[in-house]
Amino acid sequence: MKKAKEILSCAWISYDAPLAKAKEWTRSGDEELQRQAVKLLEELRRRYPHGGEIGQELVLALIECNRLEQAEQILGELAASEKSGREELLCRWGRIFKDRADTYVSLEDASDDTDSIKAVQLYRAALSKYENAYQVRRGHYPGINVAALHLAIYAVAPEDLRSDADRQGSEDRAEELLERKDSWPHELEDDDVWHLATQADCHLLLRRWSEAARLYDAAQKNPKCRPRSVASMRKNAQRNVQCFRRVGVEDVGPFNKLDKVFPPPPS
Repeated sequence: MKKAKEILSCAWISYDAPLAKAKEWTRSGDEELQRQAVKLLEELRRRYPHGGEIGQELVLALIECNRLEQAEQILGELAASEKSGREELLCRWGRIFKDRADTYVSLEDASDDTDSIKAVQLYRAALSKYENAYQVRRGHYPGINVAALHLAIYAVAPEDLRSDADRQGSEDRAEELLERKDSWPHELEDDDVWHLATQADCHLLLRRWSEAARLYDAAQKNPKCRPRSVASMRKNAQRNVQCFRRVGVEDVGPFNKLDKVFPPPPS
């Protein structure tokens, strides 16, 4: 396995090639590769201080390594210098707040919650960032996060503090996203996969279980789908199902058996 120092020892005309390698490592799901991505990106940022894209990727790599304080510090620097896209910055902020909220609750078992009120506060902070990101160009990525966060807030809040506005907000944004699916940004190599997965997420949030399962299956069968993509889809679906179960929805159709919707890879 190549290390960051090996990549950095090569002569590069620009930072494009090492940045591409760092992106690959960040999204690999491999903890050691993600740590190497951080090292590579930190040095690239030192060498190319005006490369805002490097800073953005470093934030994501730090989040994947659960180094949230460092990620937040760099986000602040990027925001101050205005060297990065507003939508991406806002989504990174949203991810940090969401990950912090997750440390206070167990979506699977409410008895394991440590502070549901604090979790709701952080989920709302994440929601605000993703909502602002969505307003930039109505992208499917921030949009589906808004819809899912509304459901998470509704599910996690103490019963006497739950607001139907959050339940309705989740459904309304899911419906809006589906209505606009033909205009979703199509810029990345695997966008076809994530467009299908996002549609599946929307149908799941709307309790259209069978249609959600069908679209997840289509996403998994897409030639550009990778194992890490399936793992991410499954995590999102499981998270939303657990939210529904926290509010008393027990029968979730095909998602009662998640391994049938997301079959484990052959051994």
